[in-house]
Amino acid sequence: MRLYEFIKVIYYDIQHHGHVERLEWLVSQLFHSKNHINVTYDGNIENLSLLKKLKKPDDCLLSFSPSIPVTWCGPSQIFQMKKSLETALQSPDWEYFVNLSGVDIPLVSQKSFLDKLAFEKKQNNKTSFCFGFKPNKSPYWLRQSEEFRRVEREYSRLQIVCDSEVNQELMRGELDPIKRVMERRALYCEEIGNKRLFVRSLTEDEINYRKAFWAKHSYMVGRTWMVLHRKQVEWLAESRLFTQIFEHLQTTFQPDETLYPSVLFSDQNPFIHELSKDNLRYGLGTPKSITPNDLITVLNSKACFARKLHHSVSESDLGVVSQKISHKGF
Repeated sequence: MRLYEFIKVIYYDIQHHGHVERLEWLVSQLFHSKNHINVTYDGNIENLSLLKKLKKPDDCLLSFSPSIPVTWCGPSQIFQMKKSLETALQSPDWEYFVNLSGVDIPLVSQKSFLDKLAFEKKQNNKTSFCFGFKPNKSPYWLRQSEEFRRVEREYSRLQIVCDSEVNQELMRGELDPIKRVMERRALYCEEIGNKRLFVRSLTEDEINYRKAFWAKHSYMVGRTWMVLHRKQVEWLAESRLFTQIFEHLQTTFQPDETLYPSVLFSDQNPFIHELSKDNLRYGLGTPKSITPNDLITVLNSKACFARKLHHSVSESDLGVVSQKISHKGF
């Protein structure tokens, strides 16, 4: 009996928006009798009609869920992730939850991945995998110092409305919360529709409140891409700590990379001894795009998944990936 036969089911939640051609390929690579694949789509669910026609094993479940509109770096990211976990818990029998984006790629066969999970559980007592760390940078807070002035501008690939303090710090290069994680909690952030964010500096009272909150709770940062055992997900759903940190982050810039590391690596987590900081992603889930020239290096790594595919990766490139996976994993 192979190790993977001891694993019940993997529940995949694939968050995606836009074109579905790559998504069809990804879903097909995950087909396995022990898998339940759920596609969470931010857009018209009718765009997934071709996915519903994909030929799959009879005992592989394929389902579809509408996503709330998600804005990159906005609070909607944590709302949707929470919703995805709640949706997963409505499905019985699965043992592991894995979240992916629609432009991710598997690097091993599903049998090899199941073997990996069984091995980690049996040999290392690790059942959940999430990358997180405690930043050692100095605290940063951006105080309001002027009467509010509305500024509309671009920041990276975001469209934002901000106050003069944020605008000035961005112009001077003194503020870059996408790259500098300590600056994220120093900003008030709210979604204002049409994929736009309202971002401003904090009042003195707000700064004092956030300082007190993070003095009580350990501020961790990492990646949202995880592999979680069902008991870990069930604890998150019932955890008062999760609720407290989730509610606190609802007005924080780019909260998705703080929420789960801060909760999972807390001493309050009853399963922390089963938690690995290796999230089983190439480069720990770095968002750097994977080009055709990167594919061989990525496939030869020991990771199970990688993100995210560059648009220059062709159908023939994906064929090479499929062939490599099939030979790599029995």
